[in-house]
Formats: sequence, structure tokens, C-alpha cells
Amino acid sequence: MLPERFGRYEVLAEIGDGAMGRVYTAWDPAVSRVVAVKTIKAEYRTGEKADEYMKRFGREVRAAGGLSHAAIVRVYDGGDDYVVMEYVEGRTIKALLREQGRLEPREALRLLGPIAEAVDLAHAAGLVHRDIKPANIMVQLDGQPKLMDFGVVHVEASVMTAAGQILGSPSYMSPEQIMGAEATSAFDVYSLAVVAYEMLTGQPPFQGATITQVIYRVMHDQPPPPRMWNAALPARYDDVFACALAKDPARRFSTAGELVAALDLKELEFAFSSAAGAAPAAEAAGRDSTPLDDQQTLLSPARRASAPSRRGRAVKAALAAAAAVLLAAGWLSLRPDPLPTTPSASPPTPGPVAALPSGAPESGPGRPAAPDPRPTARPTAFKSTEARGRPDSSKRLEPLEGQIVEIGPSVTPPKRVSGQAAAYPSRARALRQFGTVVVGLLVDENGSPSDIQVVQSAGPILDEAVLEAVRSWRFEPATKDGVGVKVRWTVKQSYEPAR
Repeated sequence: MLPERFGRYEVLAEIGDGAMGRVYTAWDPAVSRVVAVKTIKAEYRTGEKADEYMKRFGREVRAAGGLSHAAIVRVYDGGDDYVVMEYVEGRTIKALLREQGRLEPREALRLLGPIAEAVDLAHAAGLVHRDIKPANIMVQLDGQPKLMDFGVVHVEASVMTAAGQILGSPSYMSPEQIMGAEATSAFDVYSLAVVAYEMLTGQPPFQGATITQVIYRVMHDQPPPPRMWNAALPARYDDVFACALAKDPARRFSTAGELVAALDLKELEFAFSSAAGAAPAAEAAGRDSTPLDDQQTLLSPARRASAPSRRGRAVKAALAAAAAVLLAAGWLSLRPDPLPTTPSASPPTPGPVAALPSGAPESGPGRPAAPDPRPTARPTAFKSTEARGRPDSSKRLEPLEGQIVEIGPSVTPPKRVSGQAAAYPSRARALRQFGTVVVGLLVDENGSPSDIQVVQSAGPILDEAVLEAVRSWRFEPATKDGVGVKVRWTVKQSYEPAR
């Protein structure tokens, strides 16, 4: 049953349900606009740590309310157990990937650039997001991205509570975040790298049939080179992501801007010589050497036209820093020639996920040390990356049980074996509401639906009727080469007026 209101905000519909809270659309009568209201579930508002959680919630809401960036969802207001945010219409990156499989590099970078700026701005203000994932990045109707859920309390720093509940999304969490380390900006930069990897390949770097298997892989396995999934990607992307997803945070990019700059390979070429101590990258790019006043309004119109913007300077600085990180770590060479696509040593195909050793702790200092992803001898800046080997794009990858795959000729699609279509709600009938509801969902290897979201709406009443029905459905799971896999599936139900 929907609550009637939160403070002055009149609830219209429920639009999301997560581990810690629920999200509603609501009407703000004071300014006549629709807003989003996110609440904290009752179990986090009671108990021994309730006061601590609520104080932390208040601090984070106030901090998030001070952020101002076009790529951050604005926080308007907050109460004891809810936060009022800008209501954003659009589709999440998660929904786009579900439909398109992956994004072209140009489009991925267009979306990642503003998000990286927003993340670095938040870090400069001392705020760590801690839950960056495709479902928390919305692409608005005008094509611009928005990062959601700043200011939402994370009641535990660790991944798993005492009751064994997972908080956060382990597939997108860094090893140190899983271990329960104190939150730092490195959490978010790593998570954004995982999101970028998935946008470019259609696959998260660490997968498993269970959360425990995913956590084990994040802690111990090296990420498959992205060109294993998408051979059309630039050759250097393998090294960029090896650096971005290193187990040791000191070996990764220090800011989100550096990460995105490293992916923009055309611009990164300008930064190589600067990072190696040769001609500055700005001169290679033809940058105006005239210093820029902090107040550009004091400059003449001619000088304003020629002077680089603050954003341009920040981008160039990020490019130089990204080049320095990659070169110093030995992930890239200065050779501009494209690397051969034929590998000198193909990486092994991912096999079955190893279970956690018996008696091994889920997280904490008792875990075995993660293997060092880099060679023992530190490579020189001019080390050729050819010796690393490249993925063989012709090699057939065997599916893992529980792996997310795209529907295709080799995949047997899921089949509904129980559950009924949604009835026509009497309230909608009385209001003469009609239309077609399209729902996207993930059918797992056991035939259970999850990640159920409305893709095409026919109004809150009809949407909720279909969502409620689909939640109760069970499927004969999809298979690929006889292995149970996860697939994205779509359900459509139409309501038409009686003739």
C-alpha cells in the first residue's frame, strides 16, 4: 500500500525498490512540480544503530544538496527518513545495455565524460558516492547523462551486514570496498571503470553464478581483456583497463577524469611526449601560450576567444596525468603504431568460478592477499605492449553457468511455466485508462525474474499491475550450449477500451 505523503510531498506512485529503500514519484504543491522521493526502509530506522544511520543520512543529504553539476541529480529537500530529489525522465545505462548489448566507443565516451566531471567535483567536496553502476546513471530524453543517488545513506561501510545482507553491487565494487576499507575517491573511480568496461563490451569484467563467486573474482582474478569480448576496440584499451582495474588502488588512475582521458586515445597521443619529458602536450596540440586570467571577463573579446577554457585546461591536465600513470606503470608504450590483432599468447578462456576456500572469511583482513597484477620487474616507459599478448577474436568462448548472454541463434530463450497475465485493475477501468505496458526483466539461470523495470509506461496503475504479475512468474531458463544462462527478456501487455 502506497504511503499518502512525505511531509508536504503527495505520493503518486512507487517507481523503485532496493535493498535499503524505496523510490516514489510525488507532487510538490509548493512549486507545482513532480519530484522523486527516496525513503529508508524501517529496519534501518530501528535498532541499536538507528541514531548513527540517521545522523549519517542527514550529513550526506546536506553534503549532496551542496553539489551543483549538470550531470548530478539535484537534491531539493530531506526529512528524517527521506530525501527529495529532481525527477529525471529517461533510461538508465543498464536499460540501454540490456537493449543494445554495448555502446560504440564514441557514444560511451560522450556519456562518461560528464559523469567523470561530476564524480571528481563530488570528491573535491569530500563526498564519495560508493554505488556507481549502470542502474544509477540515467540518460535523459535530450541524451545528457545524470548520476543518481548522491546523498543516499550507505549504512554499512562493508559489503555484508551482520545478517548476511549484501549492500551495494559487488560486481562494481573495488576490492578494498569489499574488504570494508574506509571510503575514498578510489571506490568511485574503480566503479566508473567497471561501468566503462561494461558499456564498451556488454559484459561486466567479473561474473559468477552467485554473489560469493563474484566477490571472489573481484578480489583475486584479473579482468579479461575487453577485446576478448569486443575485438573492434582499440588495442590499447586492454592496457587501460588492466591499469584501471588493478587490485592495488595506488596503481590505478587517481581521478575519474584521468580514466576517461586515457580512453580517449586520439587526445591521449598528445600527452605522451609530455609524460615522457619531451615537448609539452599543450604545445603539441597548438595551445595558446598566453596565460589565462582567473576572471575571463577582464580579458578583451579577442583574448577571450583565444584563451583556453578552464574545462579545456582541466581536460589537458587529465590527459597528461593519464599518460603519466599509464607510462610509469608500464601499461602503455609511446609507440603510436597500432598493435597487431593476432595475439602472441592468447589469454585463457574464463573457466568455472572457483568457490571460496572452506573456512575462508567472506571479507576482512583474514582474506588471502590478492595476486599482484603487474610484473615483478618494473618495465620501462618504452616497453612494448606486444609481449602482453592479445585476445584471439576468433576463439570461441564457452558460456559460464549464470553468465548474461544476448539472445541469438545459439541461445534457447526462456519459456514462462507459471504465472498469469495481469488483470485489468478496476481503478484503471473506472478512470478509462488504456495503453501498452512493456516490462524488461532479467531471467536468471534458475528461471527467476529480477531487475524488473517498466520500459514503456501506460500510467502508474497499469504499470504496477503488470509489474506485480511479472514478479510472480517463473520460467524455464534460457540455455546456451546446454548451459543455463541469464538473458534479458521483454514482456508486453496491452489494455484496450471495450468496443
